[in-house]
Amino acid sequence: MKNLQLLGLETAIYDAILRTDSRYQQMMKIRCEVLAFDAAKRVVTVRIEQFKKYTDKVFTDKELVEKAKEVFSHLPESFTVHYRALTWKGEGIEAISADWVRNQMKKYDLKQTDIVEAFGLDKAVLSKLLNNRYEFTRWHKVAFWYYFKYLSKMK
Repeated sequence: MKNLQLLGLETAIYDAILRTDSRYQQMMKIRCEVLAFDAAKRVVTVRIEQFKKYTDKVFTDKELVEKAKEVFSHLPESFTVHYRALTWKGEGIEAISADWVRNQMKKYDLKQTDIVEAFGLDKAVLSKLLNNRYEFTRWHKVAFWYYFKYLSKMK
């Protein structure tokens, strides 16, 4: 974790914070960074971000702050921590998720039946994709990406 050494922590506390952060990096693809530390006031400013989508899960700001609080729960009570969440936006095909597709459908005033007809996709499968009960395959993502890219050029 970047800049954690600025806090001047005991080794056990330092190691506990690093262990928790490392576990979140591996399992959830989120990480923390110490942005600033006011030693006189014992105030720490921390950024937490999702740096990659491991599944279709994109953590909200609130969820990210909760995770950061868990990482820094090892700090003594004399510390005050301020959190800044950086929500993952993604780019290109990696940005495709149920939320992304629903937002695009809203933008182009499309119903699920429009997508079913355009893709030849089973209605139940589309419903499960949009409700996060099925994970988007790479092929789903490519299809949605190019479909909405095409629509954007037609508009």
